[in-house]
Amino acid sequence: MPKSAAVASVDAARLSNVGHLYRATGLAPDEADAQAFLFYCFIFGQSLLFLERGPRKRAQLVAKSAEKLIEEEKQARP
Repeated sequence: MPKSAAVASVDAARLSNVGHLYRATGLAPDEADAQAFLFYCFIFGQSLLFLERGPRKRAQLVAKSAEKLIEEEKQARP
């Protein structure tokens, strides 16, 4: 299996697993998949961005961003 196919397979499995976790919280499948996608993008994307910032500033930005993802999730629920 080529490396790109292996990476795609791992990404798909991770997204599926996170989607199942969000569904277990009561989200509809399409909402759970969207939330899983945002979570996955955040987890892996944030490590590639703002590398010039110091560790403390990056940690603060990551924490605040994570709060926003959780906050939006709480607001979206009835």
